Amino acid sequence: MMLLLENEESIARNFTAKIITFATGAGISFADREVVESIVSNSKASGYGVRSLLHEVVQSPVFTHK
Repeated sequence: MMLLLENEESIARNFTAKIITFATGAGISFADREVVESIVSNSKASGYGVRSLLHEVVQSPVFTHK
């Protein structure tokens, strides 16, 4: 459990990728990694909260254009 707590950003990044995949029905491509990093960076202030991550994903170009 302690190892998971040390890697909050990695968990947020992977969770964001899963949310995008589920929401768009398409996998994450190499070109999408910049958007994923932006989403994770923007949600850092909220402690990578699920609500914050979802909000960022829905407003991202990956979600609106896929």
